[in-house]
Amino acid sequence: CGGRCINTNNDPTNCGSCGTACPATFSCRGGACACNAPLSACGGRCINTNNDAANCGSCGNACPATQSCIGGRCSCPPQNSLCGGRCTNTNFDPNNCGRCNVRCGARQFCVFGACRGL
Repeated sequence: CGGRCINTNNDPTNCGSCGTACPATFSCRGGACACNAPLSACGGRCINTNNDAANCGSCGNACPATQSCIGGRCSCPPQNSLCGGRCTNTNFDPNNCGRCNVRCGARQFCVFGACRGL
């Protein structure tokens, strides 16, 4: 390549053939651009599908807005519960107080999972 001897099996600037460069976050293995484990190639980038909310568990699998990607699965962050399709803290949510669908009455607040009056 360019008058030099290059091993195109592992050279990221000449991967597989002369002048074929891998994207910045990729490495060259066996003449092909690839991501290093535990990363996966998603949209031309190396992504950790274990914690990327836009690519959770697999490329293109986006978590709902209130959920996080934890261990490759969309789930609520710690201290939150999934109620009606969204994550909420049942310690303080007056519409899900203590657990899902437990609503506090008028002039009540949810305090540490229990409805309390003013």
